Formats: sequence, C-alpha cells, structure tokens
Amino acid sequence: MHRAGEFIAVATLVVSSISLVVMGYELHMISRLLKILAFNDTSTRPTGTDPFVIGGYAVFIWRSKEQVWALERDCCKPGYTPVAPEIPGAYDSQVVRKAGVSKPKGE
Repeated sequence: MHRAGEFIAVATLVVSSISLVVMGYELHMISRLLKILAFNDTSTRPTGTDPFVIGGYAVFIWRSKEQVWALERDCCKPGYTPVAPEIPGAYDSQVVRKAGVSKPKGE
C-alpha cells in the first residue's frame, strides 16, 4: 500500500507540472496575440492620412438656446483653422471634435 501512495503522489506532481507548463505556454500565446492586436489597432495609431493628425482638431459644444456651435478648444496646428459643424446639434451641450481645415494661402 505504501508504494501505491508514492505512485499517486508522483503521478499527481507530474500531471500538475505538465498542467503548469501548458498553462504558461497558453498565457504566452495569449500575450502575443494581444500585442499583435494592439499593434494592428489603427484607431489609436496616428497615420499620415488622418486629418486629426495632420491639421489638429477643434472641440465644439452645441448651445441650444443660441442654436450655435461654440468653440470650446482650438487644438489646430499652425496653418489650420477650426470650422464649426454644419449640422445643428442633437441636444444641449453636445460635444463634437472636428479636424482642422487648412487656411487659404495668404491668411
């Protein structure tokens, strides 16, 4: 009976060790997958054609009493100007970010 107990203890240790190795490998693969997905996420990575990167942006807030977009923050780069949205806001204090528009030559 003593040998059976030793066999069960050794078998348990072997199975536990193998499980830990497999789990470590799977965690490594999940980590690699998450890094690949984060790298390929173009919504957070600036590109050369993204208008918000090229000319900056402006933040407008809708004032429903006056029925007008008010410039809240101008983050446009030099040579670019903020232009308010053309569509009226849907509700009071609605916030919209608009890409900066290049200024005409001579301004």
